[in-house]
Amino acid sequence: MTSSNPTIGTKVGRARRSLGQLWQVPTFFLGLVALAGAAASAPWRHSPEWWQFEELTTAIRHGLDQGMDPDDLVAQAERTLQQVEKFPSRSAEAHFLAGSAYYRQGQQTQPPLAKAVWARAVEQLEQAGVLGVAAKDEARLRYRLGYCLYQQGKDVPRALGLMAEAVEKGAEQPLQGYQLLVRANLERRPPNLDGALDASVRVLDLTA
Repeated sequence: MTSSNPTIGTKVGRARRSLGQLWQVPTFFLGLVALAGAAASAPWRHSPEWWQFEELTTAIRHGLDQGMDPDDLVAQAERTLQQVEKFPSRSAEAHFLAGSAYYRQGQQTQPPLAKAVWARAVEQLEQAGVLGVAAKDEARLRYRLGYCLYQQGKDVPRALGLMAEAVEKGAEQPLQGYQLLVRANLERRPPNLDGALDASVRVLDLTA
């Protein structure tokens, strides 16, 4: 006579299911190994040209921060624009850096000669804004674009709005930015007294 034991049968069934699922363990670890390998090898998948472009953009950023000669910055920036078609995902960055280089050049160029420089800076910064720069560059883009528009005397309300918004977010040097906003709002015809007052309060906050 055959006797059945439900408890033993249940244990056997569970064991079979467990054995049947063991294949998932090595597959899981193989997947982890593959992902780790892909992540580790990612830098090596870039071409030498990509790394040259990366080195160039890094040098421009460093030069902008360290006050490098603006003519040299412009020369480097134009090189990025010549190469950027090979790296379309970095187009916004290239135009932003080019516009920033011209922005610096314009600041050190005599007014009669600066007109073309401001126009070039605006062209590049506007293009960068359309393409969409990284979050870390947004405030600087707005300030520099506003500054260049103001220097051109074009769309002054927009220019001041861009600068005010950017300075609030910490772009450029806040004190100098607010001082410029005070002067710019007072020079409007008619003067924007509210804008000048707001900026003056921020100047006092920063100098108190």
